[in-house]
Amino acid sequence: VRSLVPLADNLHSATSHQQDTGADSILHMAGATDVEHEPVFQQKRTSNLRHLWVRGCNLSGMTRDDWSLVFDALAESTGPLERLTLSRNKMSYLHGGIGKLKSLAYLFVEDNDGAKMASDVQSRRGFELPDELGSLACLRFASFSGNNITRLPRTLGRLNDDCDIHLHRNPNLKYPPLKFHKSVKMMRTFFHKERMSLFIGASLFMPHMKRGQIRANERLYQPGGSGYLTSKKRFEDIVRVYEWLQAV
Repeated sequence: VRSLVPLADNLHSATSHQQDTGADSILHMAGATDVEHEPVFQQKRTSNLRHLWVRGCNLSGMTRDDWSLVFDALAESTGPLERLTLSRNKMSYLHGGIGKLKSLAYLFVEDNDGAKMASDVQSRRGFELPDELGSLACLRFASFSGNNITRLPRTLGRLNDDCDIHLHRNPNLKYPPLKFHKSVKMMRTFFHKERMSLFIGASLFMPHMKRGQIRANERLYQPGGSGYLTSKKRFEDIVRVYEWLQAV
């Protein structure tokens, strides 16, 4: 399976034409032996999809537009979608459309080695998690193990304190430091301290920068300074052009 775009079309079609029976809906996709074939869906009433497993597929070729279509379709599910698995799919990032799944409670994005297979720049950047993760107010559990993640988005600090996040097997994860990986509350503490230190540093630096600008302007535009001479020349050029236009 190379793309989930047919899944988006399938969900849109189901939402439009199938009658909602109120039963739970489950859709499972696993890796196919012949990846050139269209994915085969094992489905029941996908219009009210609640659980989706996509595991062992090659989704490295999906574009951001493709992912946007997929998450738009999942967000329209009347289930609503509560559990999502996107593991071992050779992905190099999680699309920001994940933030549209407001009822998502369990998220598994594990063992995606797409970042290692990408360009050198992407490999150094590692697997990317979007800022939109912070908008998942119902999230209770998330696992991002084994993805070669190098940094976490600051918005993770907005998640509920009882949300359990697993980050095992990400040896290059340096931000935030390891001791803050234990809970959302500890991540929030780190990100808050970082923001406050930057704010305090900027507050202390701004007066010095302002005084420096004033001194530089005084030296630059006083008679004889380079700024003064440049401004004087431009003014004289404008006067000459104006006088020429008047004469014409």
